[in-house]
Parts: sequence; structure tokens; C-alpha cells
Amino acid sequence: MFRGKLMGLGITQIVTGIIAVIIGIIEISVVVRGPFRISDFSVHIGTPWWTGLLFIIAGSLAVAVEKDPTLPMIRGCLAMNILSAISCLPGVIIYCINLAYPYCFSLYYCYYHEGTIPCLVILLLLTLLNAAISIAISSFNCKSLNCCCATPNPTVVLVNTAIAQPFPQQNFHVNPPPYNIHAMGNIQVG
Repeated sequence: MFRGKLMGLGITQIVTGIIAVIIGIIEISVVVRGPFRISDFSVHIGTPWWTGLLFIIAGSLAVAVEKDPTLPMIRGCLAMNILSAISCLPGVIIYCINLAYPYCFSLYYCYYHEGTIPCLVILLLLTLLNAAISIAISSFNCKSLNCCCATPNPTVVLVNTAIAQPFPQQNFHVNPPPYNIHAMGNIQVG
């Protein structure tokens, strides 16, 4: 029913998680400049790294579920995407606090902080995107497990049992009659 959707959403989660980690590294290189070593709250607690890591793990599980949809894999993907969606809320709050209350000692040192504003905005947008993707993947997995439907759809498992002798025994002649090539030559096909 959702064939191919988990693969695309999972790959998107993996890529945005990698981008979040890379932007976190860029943010450290921008922040750790100047005589006062202006620091962001998000860098101190590692928000780009733990959110990025959760996004990469959740996306990897979504891709794995698309390739091999077993019940434990679906449950693990559901749990990881719920955890990823829940972790987006503190991430969004932390990025909004960083954007609203920058660390500035004077106008000159706020200039150093302005280099992190684009990083924070991109991280905020990536976190919101991953929240939406995690919720979508969680709903797909929940529907496949029938855990959120009012009337559950029964899952039918067909077991292939082979019969010992599926076709009747055919009697073959030990010595078939000889074929007459001249008699077969007169038959026209088509």
C-alpha cells in the first residue's frame, strides 16, 4: 500500500540528518572566533549532533523496513520515528531561543554571532522538516501494524503447502510408435 514511500522519506531523513551534523560543525567553526569565544546554547548541548544522529538512525530504519518489512523492523522503525518526532520539539525550542536571545557582548562581537544565524535558521527548518517526515513515517508504520485504526484489518497469512502429487500420473509408452516424416510433411500450419 505504501510501497516506495518509506524509502524516499527515509533517504530524506538520512540526508537531512547528515546536513544537520555538517552545519553543526560549521557552526562550531563560526562560533569559536574572537577574543571572548562567543558560544551558542545549541552548540554547548550538542543539538545539531543528537538531532542529526536520531534523524540518520530513523531514516536508516525506514529504508530497512522498505527492503525487509518484518514485524520487529516495523515496530523498531515506528518507535524510532516517534522518538525522533518527540526530539524535534526541544530542538525547535533551543534553536528559537538561540535566534531570539543571541550572546552579544557589544555590537562588534555580535557581528561574530551573526555568522551563526543562517546556520541556526537552516537547522530550525531541517528540524521542522524532519518532524513532519517522522510523523508521516510513524503514521505509515502504524497503519501497517493496524494499531491506530478503529476497525482493524485482519492480516491473512497464506502458507504454501505442496501436495505430494499435484498432477495425475501420466502413462508413457516404453517404445513410442515411429514417426513418418513423409506423412508429417503434408501438414500445413497457419
